[in-house]
Amino acid sequence: MRPSLFAALLSAGLAVAGTARSNIHPPLEVPWNEGAADCKAVPPWPLEVHPVDAGTYILRESLCSTFEAPFMYLLIGSNRAMLIDTGDVADPGQMPLAQKVMELLPDSGGAKLPLLVVHSHRHLDHRAGDPQFIGRPGVEVVGYDIDSVRAYYRFADHADGIAQIDLGGRIVDAIPTPGHNETEVSFYDRNTALFFSGDFLLPGRLLIDDTAADIASARKVADSSRTGRSPPCWAAISSSIRQARPSTGARNSIRTSMACP
Repeated sequence: MRPSLFAALLSAGLAVAGTARSNIHPPLEVPWNEGAADCKAVPPWPLEVHPVDAGTYILRESLCSTFEAPFMYLLIGSNRAMLIDTGDVADPGQMPLAQKVMELLPDSGGAKLPLLVVHSHRHLDHRAGDPQFIGRPGVEVVGYDIDSVRAYYRFADHADGIAQIDLGGRIVDAIPTPGHNETEVSFYDRNTALFFSGDFLLPGRLLIDDTAADIASARKVADSSRTGRSPPCWAAISSSIRQARPSTGARNSIRTSMACP
């Protein structure tokens, strides 16, 4: 599928007037580390964290830890928090993801705020870190296989096929967006007007398993915005990027976000 067709479908529904956008305009153009020419000689910290606002964080695994260098997103509500994806590295010694996420969570009643761990889809680079969270007190990890995804979100029970996750003062819409993979789910955060697109939409080459499903997903997202089912989108941010040149260790801006036109 040509990216121009895909972008056109989304633009039809995600386009909004500037006055209608969220009052929150978080900084998304971040100078992420591009790795190093020699990772053993100059090893960067394995996990970068960027606060978007007081309750929203972008985390990224280093290119020296995994060539995938995926992004993860932590959304914090008043009752619980939600982590989208767990990255590509399972070993907490190499990638202290769970440790960092728990540090970022506020205290609640003498313990950490409950955490819900979800996935954009089942590919390993988006869920390899699950074992770091499974079994932790107050943490629920949603399965990544298609049966678990359908059972948890119960998309068929909603007339428009969109489920809601209530974090407490923060509603996140879970939207099935198969195409890149049958388990793909995108998330729309109503508080920030950010659309977390996983690998369904990203600033680079789109890898698609099922073209027809992908086009249908794009239309679903566009229609939900056009009809007001989901409020206006401020930006779409993905879980992956596609770098065209080797890592140099420089801190140039790597785009994971795309403005909703």
